[in-house]
Amino acid sequence: MSALPLVFAPRLVHWPKPDKCRMCEQPEDQGAIAEVRTTMKTDAFDQYLARCVQCFLRSQPVPDWPADLQVSPDEAALRVTFHGIALLLVEAAPGLPDWPAELAEAIKQEARVQSFWELSHAKLVAELVDALHAAGIQALILKGTALAYSHYPNPALRRRGDSDLLIEDGNRVKARAVFAAAGFRLCNDARPLQEAWSSGTDFGFDHTIDLHWRISASSAVSELLEANAPRRRIQQLPKLSPNAASIGPVDNLILICLNRAQHAKFGYLIGKERLFENDRLIWAVDIDLLTSSFEPSHWEELVQNASDSASSDIILSGLDLAQRCLNTPVPEAVLAQLKQQAGDTQLTDYLMSGSSTHRLKLDLAASPSWRDKLRLITFKLIPSEDLVRERFPDAESWPLAVLHIRRLFSGLGKFIGGRT
Repeated sequence: MSALPLVFAPRLVHWPKPDKCRMCEQPEDQGAIAEVRTTMKTDAFDQYLARCVQCFLRSQPVPDWPADLQVSPDEAALRVTFHGIALLLVEAAPGLPDWPAELAEAIKQEARVQSFWELSHAKLVAELVDALHAAGIQALILKGTALAYSHYPNPALRRRGDSDLLIEDGNRVKARAVFAAAGFRLCNDARPLQEAWSSGTDFGFDHTIDLHWRISASSAVSELLEANAPRRRIQQLPKLSPNAASIGPVDNLILICLNRAQHAKFGYLIGKERLFENDRLIWAVDIDLLTSSFEPSHWEELVQNASDSASSDIILSGLDLAQRCLNTPVPEAVLAQLKQQAGDTQLTDYLMSGSSTHRLKLDLAASPSWRDKLRLITFKLIPSEDLVRERFPDAESWPLAVLHIRRLFSGLGKFIGGRT
C-alpha cells in the first residue's frame, strides 16, 4: 500500500474512510479481506506522536524528533494516516523541520488534502442541512463532524471520511427527496437503519453522508443508547450553519466510545484490508476536547447515561485511552462511579459476541415492528452489492449472483462447523 493514497486532482478523489465499520457484516465473515498487522514496531513512534498531540492540545512546543527513532517513512506515514492526525502535526510543528524529509513531505501532502477536503465537505453539509431545515426536517449531526464544528479550533483538524445525520424515522421519504434535489445519489449499501448518499463537488472530491433514523446501525444498540432520549439534548453548530445542530456533548462522547469499541470488534477497511486496532489518537483527541469542556453537570449526566445505556465499560475504555495517550484529566469520583456500575453486559454482550446469529437475535428482539424485523432478515439474507463486494475483494470481477452464493455457502459451512 502506498504511503500516500491521496493525490489532489481536478477529478473525483475518493477520500479513504479509515473509520468506517460494517456492524452488519461481521468480521468472522471477512472472507478474503486481510487483517492488517503492521510490520513496523510502532510503540516508540506512537508514543512520540502522542506526545506531539498532547503538546499541541496544551499549547506547548512539540518535542524534537528523537535521534534514536528509526522508522520506515512509508510505514510511518501510514501510521499517521491511521491515527488521523496529519494536519494536527503540521499545525503543531509547521513544516516539521527536524522530521525525516520524506516522511515530513508525505504528512504535509496529506494535510493539504485534508484541508481541501474540509472546505468542500463543509459547504456540501451546510447546504444539505439548510435544505432539510427548509423542508421542516431536523437533522442532527453526529460524531466527527459535530465535534469538528463544536470542539476543534479548526474543523479540518478532525479527519474523517463522511458525515452522519440523524433524522426522525417518519421523515425518511421527505429527506430522500431533499437529498436527491441537492444532487446526491443513493449508494448501493443500504442497511436496515441507515443508508449512504454520495455527491461530487467542484473541489474534485466524492463526499458521502450516512443518513440514520436510529442512533446506531443496530436495533439492540439503539434501544440502549436511546433510553435517555439523546435527541432532546441539542447543541447548535453555528460554525457550520445557523441551522446545524448536534446531539449533546455527553451523548457524542458515548458515541465516540461506542465507535471505538465497534472498530475493535468489527474492524474497518483501508483499501482492501481490514484493521482491528482501536487506539487511534484522533479518538483520544475527541475525548480530551469533549471532557475538557465538561461542567460538573456533564459528568453527572455521563454517569447516569452510562448506567441507563449499559455503556459504562466502553466509556471507561475510551477515557482510559485519552488518559494513557494524552494525560486527559478525569475526576476520580466519576471513574469510581463508572467502575462501580461496569459489568452490565447488555451492550458488551452484543459488541463482544462471537456469534452473528446471537447478534441477529438481539437485533430482531429490539426491532419495534414486523416491517423492521423483515427488513433486517432480508438484509442478512441478501445484503447490498457494495457490502458483498467489500467482503470478497479478491473476486472483483465475479458476477454478483455468484458472490451471493459464495457468501451463503460460507455462512452455511460455518453454521455446520459450529462457528456461529
